[in-house]
Amino acid sequence: MLALALTTLLSQAPAQVAVIDISSEDAIYEDVSRRYAESLVEALTKEGVPAVRVDESELPVEGCRLGPCLGVAARAKGALAVVTLDAEELSPNKSKVVVTVMRATNGEPLAGGRYELKAGTKKPPKGLTHFLAQVKKAMAKVAPPPVP
Repeated sequence: MLALALTTLLSQAPAQVAVIDISSEDAIYEDVSRRYAESLVEALTKEGVPAVRVDESELPVEGCRLGPCLGVAARAKGALAVVTLDAEELSPNKSKVVVTVMRATNGEPLAGGRYELKAGTKKPPKGLTHFLAQVKKAMAKVAPPPVP
């Protein structure tokens, strides 16, 4: 059983991007924005861009909204890029989300987007699908070529 768990762990691709929720505390409930970040990680991974979420407890106590500390947090996870998610509640069943992706080493912007999420909607918003395609394209340029 232990061998199976170890094999599964080793076969997983390292994260290419680290998703960090930078939503303001007074803009949206923390558990809602965390759920959005987790959904974004799942969507990126499903699109072939291995992703991992950086938990709030892994950031400095004084916060880490912008700047090089985001890159440090992403690189600590082995990621090549940082995806920030900034969510804001517009109404009880509607939120606005702004996402960006930048290099983890120097903060160079690679892509960005915005979309609205409505409660009960199953289909992903156009802005999200467009952003996912942008990230996939950007990561193809950022990721080192595979070793033969």
